[in-house]
Amino acid sequence: MRFTETERNALKKPFGVLVPQGKITRSSIVKFLGNCRSVASVGDETTNVLLTFGIIPTISITDGKTMRKMIRTSKNRKYDSLINYLVDDRIAELRCKNPAGSISDEAYGIIIRSIQNGSRVKILVDGEEDLLAIPLFAFLPKRSVLAYGQPNEGLVLTRICPKIQTVAKDLLTRFDITV
Repeated sequence: MRFTETERNALKKPFGVLVPQGKITRSSIVKFLGNCRSVASVGDETTNVLLTFGIIPTISITDGKTMRKMIRTSKNRKYDSLINYLVDDRIAELRCKNPAGSISDEAYGIIIRSIQNGSRVKILVDGEEDLLAIPLFAFLPKRSVLAYGQPNEGLVLTRICPKIQTVAKDLLTRFDITV
């Protein structure tokens, strides 16, 4: 399954509030979160930012890369919060494969089960996690917040509402996923 040029362009636009790179602060994120039900994150950079600010996602999806480059190295102190989180065995860890530009059945199933379970979980992806935000948009409980990165622009914070869920469920049908 491949998206059309129009669909690809639509996916490049933020599905929420874009916090520009230079303005990402703990207070700006906490203010947006307000009384949200839960926070989920997609991406290593995004998850690291949340953790650095003391915000632990209920669900995090990472692939060990940022801007397609591996980050898990002891020489890069910037990612200490993420690395410590990933090795914390008190938080359930699930693994899946997900090829670039896709939503695999395995990844989709793990995400749905994680949402239904409601417990804190980190999902580690062998492949690419970018499109895995779509099932989170579709099925996170209303009033949850999904955080993900907008490459070279900043952090996107999306409050889950029926409109976002409808758009995401429509996108999922393009992957031959029954919602």
